[in-house]
Amino acid sequence: MKQHMMDVLVYVFENYMTEQYNLKESGHRQLIINGLQKIGFSPGLIEDALTWLQQVSQSPGTLLKQDAASCRHFSETERRMVGDEGIDFIQYLMAQGILDHHSLELLIDGLLYLKADNIEVDDLQWLALIILYSQPDQEQAFVDLERMLFEAAETREH
Repeated sequence: MKQHMMDVLVYVFENYMTEQYNLKESGHRQLIINGLQKIGFSPGLIEDALTWLQQVSQSPGTLLKQDAASCRHFSETERRMVGDEGIDFIQYLMAQGILDHHSLELLIDGLLYLKADNIEVDDLQWLALIILYSQPDQEQAFVDLERMLFEAAETREH
């Protein structure tokens, strides 16, 4: 099975992104690395994923304030990676107020960091959750996205 950084990120999010673990503390980071290696993730993928997570959690919201009506244009590379369905999903999150301009740029940076050729909407959902969880001022946006995603999943199951 070919592993992807997205697999590591989702596993870390589901199992280690709690108040009990802090990536900034070397003891916790090593504990997480050991756990990930034990279940079979490669050291390179683990390091890439943890480095990205640490960068996201340290990223201050220093972007210039933008008008709520402003529109983000995607580069050709971004469009190719995300696809029309992904762009529609991102624009929906923006319209719902779940992503602000700062979290949108973190999401795009994350996608570029993943270096994947075709990102699925499921991957966008996970990345958005991880980013919002990592940002101290985005608790409500995280809850809103989580509620939206899991209510939609429950509706599909019934």
